[in-house]
Amino acid sequence: MTQPKEQDEQDIEEFTRQIDEVVQIDSDNESTISFGYQLLPQDDEEEEEEEEIKEAMEIELDPKDELDAKTCDFIKSVMSRIELKEEAIPDWAKTIPESAWMPKIVKK
Repeated sequence: MTQPKEQDEQDIEEFTRQIDEVVQIDSDNESTISFGYQLLPQDDEEEEEEEEIKEAMEIELDPKDELDAKTCDFIKSVMSRIELKEEAIPDWAKTIPESAWMPKIVKK
């Protein structure tokens, strides 16, 4: 029987292997993937640009790209263990609520 720590390490290794597979698949299809590149405006109208930036980012997710609940829970579990030292977080970042910078996922 594997110990809990060994099981966590095995889970992380398995997750890493799965991510590597996804990256490999994505790199194989690289020529067909559109990243939505758009040239930024080159004018001096800063006020207009500031208004556009205030809106939260939205990501459209194609149903075929959705992760199953088990994988989502595993990712959340791994990421919940990541901690930054307090001194590593800039003062300005401490004043911004998480809801303001987290992207929203829009289902089609």
